[in-house]
Amino acid sequence: MARATPDGYSLGWIPSGHAVTAATYKSLPYHSVDDFTIIGQAIEFPFVMVTYPDHTIRSIPDLIKAAKTRAEPILGGVPGAGTPQHLMLEYFSRLAGIKITVVPFRGGNQALTEVLGKRLDFLVDPPVALIGQIKSGALHAIGTTGGTRYKLLPNVGTIADAGFHGFSVTSWMGLVGPAKLPQDIATRLNREMNGLIAEPATVEKIHALGSEPKGGTPDDFKALIAKDIARWTKVIADAGIERI
Repeated sequence: MARATPDGYSLGWIPSGHAVTAATYKSLPYHSVDDFTIIGQAIEFPFVMVTYPDHTIRSIPDLIKAAKTRAEPILGGVPGAGTPQHLMLEYFSRLAGIKITVVPFRGGNQALTEVLGKRLDFLVDPPVALIGQIKSGALHAIGTTGGTRYKLLPNVGTIADAGFHGFSVTSWMGLVGPAKLPQDIATRLNREMNGLIAEPATVEKIHALGSEPKGGTPDDFKALIAKDIARWTKVIADAGIERI
C-alpha cells in the first residue's frame, strides 16, 4: 500500500495492530504515518477481560485487590506476545501499581481453554470471540477496556469506572491510501465512508461483529494512530519488552 499508485483505486484497511507494529519493530520498510494518506476510522471495539464463572475475581477492583494481596501470581492470558491485548495489560498494571503475569498463547482459543480449565485467572480478547459464552454463563466478564461501557455488556464496568479516569484502550480499523493521494479524492473517500457506516444495514453488520461504527475526519484518525504509537512505544520501554 505504501508503494501503490496514489490514484484512489488502491486502498487499504489498517487495524490497531498497525500502531502496535510501529512500536514493537526496530525498523519497518515504511513509515507508519507519513507513507500513507490517512482517510478515516471506520470501527472500534473494546477488549473484554473474562474469567471462569466461580472465580473470586468478579470485577476490576477485585482484580486489583487480588493482585495486591494474593500470594500466588495473577495470571492473565493474551493471544500472543506483543499483541494489543498484551500491551494493554502491561499499561493497565503499571497504572494500577500491580503485578500481572502475562501469559501469551498462540491465539485466543488456547487462552480460553486454559481459563475454562481454571489454570488462568483471566484472559483478554475482543468481545466477538467471547460474548456468546459470557451471555450463556460459561464465562464471567470482569471488565472492558473502552472509555465508556460496551453496549452489548452494559452491566460490566470499565477500567475507567474503577477509578482510572480517561483510561481507554480500543481496537480499531480504518481506511488509508498511498501517500500523496490527491486531497479531493481523500476528502470524497472520507465522506463516502462516513455515510456508508451510518447506514442502518451497515450498522447492523458492524454490530454483529461486536464493533461500533466510528467515523470522523482524516485528522481524527491520524491523531489516534500517532497517539497509540506513542503510548505503546512508552509501554514497551517501561516494561522492558525487547523490540523485534
